[in-house]
Amino acid sequence: PALTLESFWNLLRDVRGLGIREIRGDLVLDSSYFQATPGDPGAFDNEPFRAYNVMPEALLVNFKTVRFRLVPEVGDSVRIIADPGPARLRIVNRLQLFDGPCNDWREGVLTEISRYGNEAVTVLVSGSYPRACGDKSLYLSLFNNTGHVDALFRQLWQELGGTLVGGVREGVAAPDARLLASRESRALAEVVRDINKFSNNVMARQLLLTIGREIGGEGSTRSAVQVVDKWLAERGMVFSELEIENGSGLSRTEHITPAHLGTVLLT
Repeated sequence: PALTLESFWNLLRDVRGLGIREIRGDLVLDSSYFQATPGDPGAFDNEPFRAYNVMPEALLVNFKTVRFRLVPEVGDSVRIIADPGPARLRIVNRLQLFDGPCNDWREGVLTEISRYGNEAVTVLVSGSYPRACGDKSLYLSLFNNTGHVDALFRQLWQELGGTLVGGVREGVAAPDARLLASRESRALAEVVRDINKFSNNVMARQLLLTIGREIGGEGSTRSAVQVVDKWLAERGMVFSELEIENGSGLSRTEHITPAHLGTVLLT
C-alpha cells in the first residue's frame, strides 16, 4: 500500500537502466489482485477529492494523490506547484497571503474542483494562507486510478529520458510476460506502524483486502472478514457485535466493544 512516488521512480529507473528508452506499445495496468468493486469516495463525508477518502486499488501509486505545494512569494501571492503536473491538470490560483499565525492553515485554503470526464481537471484554489506557514503541501485525489498512474508514469519516464508512444489501458499480465524490474513492499510491521501513526485509511483498506487475498484466496472484504473471524474463533474469541465494513476509520457501521478490543490487543 506504500508504493510511493520515490519507489515508483526507482522501479522505472531500473527499467531504464536496462537500456530501454522507447515504449511503442500501450501501458497496461493490471489491477486484478483485488476483487474490490469501485466505491464512492465521497460517501463518508461528501469530500471525494480529499486524500483520506481514496478508495483501495490493487495498483495504488503514491496513494492516488497529487501534491499541491504552497510556496509564499514576495508580495501577497502564493506559488502553487503540482506534483505530478499532467497536461490535463489546470490550476487557477487565487490564493492570497496574509500576516497571521499558521495554526490550522488548511481551513483557510479553499479548493473548487471541476472534472471533465475522466481526463481534464481544473482546480480553483482561493482563500487565505498565512505567511508564517512557509512551504506546506496539500494532497488531493483528482483522477481515476488509470489516469493517475498514466500521468505519473509518463512524467517520471520522460524525466528519465524515455518516451511512450502508446496509450494506457487496463488488462491482465500475460502468463509468459518477461519480468524486467520489481519492487518489494516494506515489512508488514513498518506498514502497520505507518497506518497507525498517520491514521492512513487507504493503507488500512489495502491491508484488509491483502489479508483476504493472501490467506482467504480472494482480494475482497468478504474474504478478509472470514479470515479475521476464523482467526478470532481459533483463539476462543467470538464477538457477536463485531462488524467490519472496510477496515478503516471511515465507516458508520464498523464497531466492536471496548472490552473486546482490549482482549484483542492483549492477545
